[in-house]
Amino acid sequence: MKISKLFAASLIAAITLAMSPGTIWADGGAAAAGKKVFARCKSCHTAEKGAPHRIGPNLFGVVGRTCGSTDFPRYSPGMQNCAEKGIVWDATHLEKYIVDASKFLEERTGKKGRGMTPQKLNAQQLADVIAYLESLK
Repeated sequence: MKISKLFAASLIAAITLAMSPGTIWADGGAAAAGKKVFARCKSCHTAEKGAPHRIGPNLFGVVGRTCGSTDFPRYSPGMQNCAEKGIVWDATHLEKYIVDASKFLEERTGKKGRGMTPQKLNAQQLADVIAYLESLK
């Protein structure tokens, strides 16, 4: 079977685009779309390397970091306990925290945190914003 040069070139371009860093992540989230979702978080959080904290901590490099482990001065007792327990931010923890921070902290530490306001995101928006946070390294 002969493949046309145009079809082969199109196939290579599609594969290259799909495998580009920051395009599509394993969990189904797209970092570029997540950056747009994250825009609603910017009133409380920054996400640039070296940027100052706001009402909440800077989230650059959050994935893989122990919760409550930055120099942010206003962590709640629940988040401080989270840090003491050594809980590391990953996609699963972030998903649960973003949806209901207080519930996340109480279930994992036994202490309520005043954490962020629960975010009303659909499943795709949640996957996208987590993909965006994963891309911040």
